[in-house]
Parts: sequence; C-alpha cells; structure tokens
Amino acid sequence: MYWNPSVTPYYNLSEEEKEVCKKDVDFSKTKIDAILVFADSRNWAADQQIILELLLSNNGYMCTTSETFDNGPPLYFAHSDFVWATNYKLSRYGMGALQVSIAALYREQTGKELKVTRFGKPQRGTFKYASKVLSNWRKDVLEEYVEEISLHGSDSASNLDAAEEDEDEDEDEQILEFGFSKNEKSVEEKQKAKLANKPVFVDSEDEDDDEDDEEGLTIQKLSQLTLELPPASTVYFVGDTPESDIRFANSHDESWHSILVKTGVYKEGTIPKYKPKHTCENVLEAVKYAIEREHALELKEWNDSAVEQPIIEVPVVKEEVETIKKHD
Repeated sequence: MYWNPSVTPYYNLSEEEKEVCKKDVDFSKTKIDAILVFADSRNWAADQQIILELLLSNNGYMCTTSETFDNGPPLYFAHSDFVWATNYKLSRYGMGALQVSIAALYREQTGKELKVTRFGKPQRGTFKYASKVLSNWRKDVLEEYVEEISLHGSDSASNLDAAEEDEDEDEDEQILEFGFSKNEKSVEEKQKAKLANKPVFVDSEDEDDDEDDEEGLTIQKLSQLTLELPPASTVYFVGDTPESDIRFANSHDESWHSILVKTGVYKEGTIPKYKPKHTCENVLEAVKYAIEREHALELKEWNDSAVEQPIIEVPVVKEEVETIKKHD
C-alpha cells in the first residue's frame, strides 16, 4: 500500500503506518511465495483486494495475471472461526468469514474453487498436536515420581548386596544381584547414572518384543521401571465457540469431554448447533466441574471394586442369652 497507493484506492495509510512501512521494495519485481493470514482482518477491503490479486497473479508478482489462475502463491489461514465475541451485543465476523468471502470472489472471477490450507480449530492436525502435547506433559509430570520409586528400589538392592558381601567375604569377585562385581561402582551409582540418561516412559512402538517383557510395566536391567503410559481416560476440552471448539471436540475422540463456556459467542436461551456435554459460566467453573466429575467417577470405581464381607451368623445358645440378661 505504501509502494503504490492505487492498490487500495479507498484507504490512505496514516503517518504512523507509513513510519513502519518498508520503503525500498518494488513489489512488481518481488516474488511472494505464500500468503499467510495470522489474525482477523482489520481492513477487509484492502486485504481482500491484495490477497485476490496475488492468487490470480503469475508466480506471485503484483501487477501480473495468470491465464489459468493456477500460478499464484498458496493461501494459509491460522484458524477458521466464522464469528467471535466482543463487548458488543452481537457476534462479529472473524477469519473464517474472510475465507468464505475470498473464496466466493475467487469463484466468481475464475469459475474455480479456491484451495486453502487451514490450521487451528477445528482442523484435525491441531487436535493431534494438542494430544501429543498432553501426552508429553503427562510423561514429564509422572517421570520424576517413577524415577524416585526406581531409586528407592536401588537403595534396597544395595542394602541386600551389602549383606550378601558380608556372608561371602572369601570370594574375590562376588557377582551382585544386578551383575556388578565388588570392584565396580555401587549399584546405586550405576542405577542413578542409568536413570539420568534413560527416560522412564517409552512409546509402545519403541519397545522390544522380548518374551520376558510384561505389558504396561517392565522391570529391566538395573531395576529400571519402563512404563507404557496409557492414553488419558478423559480430556476436558473447554471452548467458547460451538461451531469450532465443541464441534470438533465431540468428533475428535470419545474420551474428549466438551465443555462450552458462556463467555464467547454463546447466547443465553439458545440451543447450539453442536451441543456440548456440559455448559458452564466460565473457565474456572469448567475446571471445578472437571475435578468434581473425576472425583465422583473415582469414588464410583472404588465402591464398585470393593468386596463386601459376608455376614456370619453365630448361633447363641440359651445359657449365653441368660448370662447376657443378668449382666444387663
């Protein structure tokens, strides 16, 4: 727009905008390799005009036109939310609406459907990434705890080995439980060094298919605990937009529990097109709900697994009854 104000004839750059413009670029000679839309448009007319010109361009050069309309740079959008909420009474159009408008203009001029790459919600790749982040976080949280258990186990093993050494002092090269001789480093030092370089949790596809391996929990050399971390039983997904957040949380995986908060585009008294599994006022209430629900499920599981002790009836003879009455 600074390079050629005629690109957007109905908008003039402010003095503040001109200060941050790159002033030594000739965009008729500068190739644009990709169009990246990272935020909602502040100026739809200007953004639509420039994006469409580049889509119809010959290899991404401004002031050019492709005869087949197939040589323009690819178009990427950070998300597809059609509407979003402000302090205004009604929702405002967002980046998803800009996509629809550009696609309609492109179709009107070329007769072709616009190809767009979308990231963010509700695209599947974003949810796969979120699942990966959650899994790594759970490993980090639990790994320190499991390492502590492993080290305590090595302490017990060291004490046992010391007792064995006292009983067999005549042997020059006594082999300890974990395969180290007396002249080597202590079992505890070996164990700590091993744990420092080896993750506690491993992915199931990375494990060896040895016959001695047990499913889920394996005690390997050096008494190292290797755990196959199971998937989370429930993932609570909190969102404020039914068309993106709730829609995909419901379809992504049955273990995902969708929670709609009323702080976004939701309007009181309406029925969302994509219904959440729970609705609450805000994120804090959503967190409280998740904790209370998990606690209730844990109690139910505990009660269901509890074994009731059978009631044993002890026969009472007549003389014992008389004795009890006398004491009373």
